[in-house]
Amino acid sequence: MLHAFAIDTEPPNAWVNPAGFAGDHPGQAWREAREACLAQLTPAKFDRTFMYEGYQDTVGRFVTTITFDLLGHTWDLAQASGQHVVLPADLVEEMLAWGRAGDAILRRPGFLGPALAAPDGADVQSQFIALLGRAEPEAPAAPPRGVCRIDVRKVHIRDTATAGERTGWPRPRYVA
Repeated sequence: MLHAFAIDTEPPNAWVNPAGFAGDHPGQAWREAREACLAQLTPAKFDRTFMYEGYQDTVGRFVTTITFDLLGHTWDLAQASGQHVVLPADLVEEMLAWGRAGDAILRRPGFLGPALAAPDGADVQSQFIALLGRAEPEAPAAPPRGVCRIDVRKVHIRDTATAGERTGWPRPRYVA
């Protein structure tokens, strides 16, 4: 989808055939899609606007939105698979600030439910998880089967929503 928005074409409908995106070799499909996106995501393209599911956005804001989404779902998948997840604090801090600034938009139907209160003295990851409406487990029911870490490949982008420079583009790396 991001590639389609960057080159100003109609995005594929992921709801119709989500498995069609991965084919028989999901890892290779991911690498190819990632390389195609990176080749198209030039600073000039971050200002490009598009309409999707009834709202207008820019490619730059969409990159931030999917980064926010990917961090949240990385935590979800780690929890569901019994792993302890450690998200990069600098990226989480940036997404936490972005999420708080756009809270009203994120709470619209189909996006996030109500936020939870983060515990007193909570670290940035726990605050981010609470913003998503989730709670860090107090103690694992069983010993974690591994640690899930996010390794971030740095790509310089200009976020026109905040008129600031930042790095991003998360790439999961799992450590057993």
